[in-house]
Amino acid sequence: MRLGRADEFRGGAVAFLTRSILTAAGLACLVAGQGAAAQTVLDRVDPSKVEPSAPPIVPRAAGPRVDLPNSEAARVATLDRAVMVGAITIVGLERLHASDFADLIIAHVGRTLAPADLARLADLVAERARARGYVFAQATIPPQAVTAGVLRISIDEGRIDELRIRGADNRAVRAALAPLIGSGPVTIDALERRLLIAGDVDGMWLRRSQYVRDGARGVLVVDDTLS
Repeated sequence: MRLGRADEFRGGAVAFLTRSILTAAGLACLVAGQGAAAQTVLDRVDPSKVEPSAPPIVPRAAGPRVDLPNSEAARVATLDRAVMVGAITIVGLERLHASDFADLIIAHVGRTLAPADLARLADLVAERARARGYVFAQATIPPQAVTAGVLRISIDEGRIDELRIRGADNRAVRAALAPLIGSGPVTIDALERRLLIAGDVDGMWLRRSQYVRDGARGVLVVDDTLS
């Protein structure tokens, strides 16, 4: 059956309208996609959405080498006989307290300690003080009559009584290290801080430092050279 001209016209109009609708829908999708992509790009560069980068790690300035006393030096027990220990007292404490050594005391009370055990006990007391930051600490068990079973341990927490500079003796270096002298027991933090300050003196190079004992005196020996 042949369509009339009016029917053909209506059919063509419908087809044209359909193509127009599809084209418009396609353009809308394209524009929407481009908008989303553009928004994504904007999001990526939006300063408020960019995580701040971590600050660079600045390495700590290296100070002179610090030679600490050998822990074996603390193993000093002059008692040459075994003793029955009923109680322990620690004398010479300045910054630390008896409670810092409570577990060591409890572990050795009520026992008979041979000379080797006494030496080990002195070593443990010194190690505990060093672990608290007093790296020059030493402990000894002096000759004594263990009256009523009370054992006396003597501790030196590590004072610096004198500064000796080997090499180029610089006034500014001495001034930087002066707060360590005669100020009581010295911690590793205080020592390192002062050595770093002294190491910043222009024209000087602190190569190493060493703690020695001259009788009952603690001496900080610093090797210093012109840079």
